Amino acid sequence: MSDESIIEGIFEQAPLMINKESFQTAFGQLSLDTLKLVAENGPKDYKDHPVRKFKEWQKMGPGGLQLYQGEVDEESGRPDGRGVMMFRNQSMTLSHFKNGKYHGGNMQLMGTGVLTVGSYSNHTKNGEFKVT
Repeated sequence: MSDESIIEGIFEQAPLMINKESFQTAFGQLSLDTLKLVAENGPKDYKDHPVRKFKEWQKMGPGGLQLYQGEVDEESGRPDGRGVMMFRNQSMTLSHFKNGKYHGGNMQLMGTGVLTVGSYSNHTKNGEFKVT
């Protein structure tokens, strides 16, 4: 799965999901290279895992307030691998997932315009996160 296919459509979907001026301003400053860098920062168990199924944009969660595109577990349908998760009018996260939880490189852009970049291991933050 290429980095481009994981983040494809993000520049069209994010402004629709998060209609806040502070988000729009910060999002406008992100580059495709930055997004690719996060997509490439996978944990060791990601690289040793067999190829995962890819799902295009799909609504998730109660009321469909989440939108996800990326790799999923074939059996559970949960995010598993690289993907983009958006929460309506709250945040956009580009991350590695394991069984639906953050696991690996992670970049989150909040609706307030705050950007955090760091790494997770089984949904637990590893070390310091860069906040801008």
